[in-house]
Amino acid sequence: MDVSVIIVSFNNKELTRNCLNSLYEKTKGVDFDVIVVDNDSHDGSAAMIENEFPSVKLIQSGSNLGFGKANNLGIESSDANYVFLLNNDTILVNNAVKLLFDKMESSNYSKLACCGGALFNQDMTKQISFGRFPTLTALFFYYFLSKIFPDYYSKNLFMAGYVDDETPVIVDYVTGADMLIRKSVLDKCGNFDDDFFLYFEETELCSRFIKAGYRNMIFPEAKIIHLCGMSTMNIEREKIFNESLYIYLNKNKGKLYTTLYKLISSTFSKTGKLIKNLYK
Repeated sequence: MDVSVIIVSFNNKELTRNCLNSLYEKTKGVDFDVIVVDNDSHDGSAAMIENEFPSVKLIQSGSNLGFGKANNLGIESSDANYVFLLNNDTILVNNAVKLLFDKMESSNYSKLACCGGALFNQDMTKQISFGRFPTLTALFFYYFLSKIFPDYYSKNLFMAGYVDDETPVIVDYVTGADMLIRKSVLDKCGNFDDDFFLYFEETELCSRFIKAGYRNMIFPEAKIIHLCGMSTMNIEREKIFNESLYIYLNKNKGKLYTTLYKLISSTFSKTGKLIKNLYK
């Protein structure tokens, strides 16, 4: 098998159905199978998959494992050369799996560990497709210099990255919504870290790829609609996001670095809110 497409589902039956329909409609010219890991949905997702998509390998996790652990179940059950991790809230615009697979198979990109395509909102406006590793430098710019040097900040330091044109770009990490990963690299570097429930697990994984001498890239010719994003984050998700960020920093930068990051972020976040309240 060339590619195993791995989709994690959790109580979004219609989204999963639409994702699978687009996957089978658009994907041509590549030998692929589909693995869905259901995180204990209670909306009939598993029954829908079994009835409407009998060729899909369904893994029922028995509980909500989060993103990384659930994908690990799919990765471990795959014997393909690549795994394509695809959010269930995505719709393929074109033959993205084949386009990305061909890039990874090219001798020009033999040192690639992971790649992804360009993500779009439903109206085809640009969406975050990749990210940059969080650093104290980026945090300092955010609070002090981002308004003075907005172009430099957005192009070099802002954690979220948008695809500007059709030119392939080397990135720190590919967003988890669509990640084509070389299985041999996973065998060498390991799968997702189980300490993450949601957010920053792809950041941490891609950082291991880079430390091992590989690269991660975005190929904008592969186009995918992503129906959900950070703009819909609620309070609970924001809490999980921050907790995962600190887990990532602690693992990659150490406790002192993480403490400084928390201190700066907390202090200036509170100061910003105070100033806004004063001038309401």
